[in-house]
Amino acid sequence: MSFLDPAHEQVIESFMKGDWEAVIEAQAVLNEPYFLWPKPNKNDLYFISDSMKRLNIERILSIGCGCGLLEWLLMVASGVKVTGIEIDKNYWKSKYARKSFIDLVFPQEEAFSENICKDNNALMFCYFNDMDAFLEYLNIYPGHCLIIIGPENCGRHTAPSPYDENIPNEWQLWKMREIATTGDYICIYTKRKLNIL
Repeated sequence: MSFLDPAHEQVIESFMKGDWEAVIEAQAVLNEPYFLWPKPNKNDLYFISDSMKRLNIERILSIGCGCGLLEWLLMVASGVKVTGIEIDKNYWKSKYARKSFIDLVFPQEEAFSENICKDNNALMFCYFNDMDAFLEYLNIYPGHCLIIIGPENCGRHTAPSPYDENIPNEWQLWKMREIATTGDYICIYTKRKLNIL
């Protein structure tokens, strides 16, 4: 017996079939963020993947990725390599955890150190809510690409927000895109000291 409503089950069923377009359609009608806060369409996914190609990024490290649905969509829709990072290994390995759509890496594992130290990986924060932790990640990250996805002036809050004034000055907005008319934005930042384009 399932405790999920039919729309949630449709997301999982489509995921099991590998049908990412059906996952996007099913996710779009959910009224609450059980799996994913933003409601990206395929053009949003292509915007991210095309940007990563232009910036010579090999992999996206998604910090605080939760169940990893956005990350899975990016991988299957565009071929971008994505690693999901979560803090609480005990929760995500427990029977109480939500369904995880990707394998997760935890900071205490060697794979975390290997990935965070590569300068051709991007950092992504989607609906992240811990400014201190965000700044700590930036301090150890040697790379040149930062992706922030979240709301802007629409009654929801993240830290950082896509255009947050607390993002260190070494980062400049390179490209942005609103996800439909949701008030959610994808903002891609690059380091100012690098002229990579």
